[in-house]
Amino acid sequence: MFILWFQQLVQVLVHEYGLPMDAASDSASAFLQAFRAKPDDESYAIDEWPTHLWRNCLPKNYRHIAKNISAQWLTLRFQYLALTPDVIHLLETLSSVVAQRVTKLWAPRAQHLGLNYNCKICEGVHQEGNHYCLKTFNSTMEIL
Repeated sequence: MFILWFQQLVQVLVHEYGLPMDAASDSASAFLQAFRAKPDDESYAIDEWPTHLWRNCLPKNYRHIAKNISAQWLTLRFQYLALTPDVIHLLETLSSVVAQRVTKLWAPRAQHLGLNYNCKICEGVHQEGNHYCLKTFNSTMEIL
């Protein structure tokens, strides 16, 4: 799924903004790497930070599109983050087991995706002895 999402982002840069394919791929890759390294900066509004990162990752003669591509990136991101009704039902079922701690970054995402705040989004599950643990985005561990 990530590859499809990444390819769509590159195609937007190529077809809508005229970047050469290699520059589009390099820019998208650099942006995603920068965003993963630092997804938030307190000195910027939450919607301004990705635009700032895009501006730094685009070739100089394309930096004027940073605000527009940032908005399109966000739309694509939410499109691929959207959960199916089956997954939403599963999360709601598990909500009594998993506690929710909404961070500054996750509140708008959860709201946009229509998630109830009493379910936690996690990045993985691992086993500790006889227990399974969720590794959450704030790096805390919760035993199920």
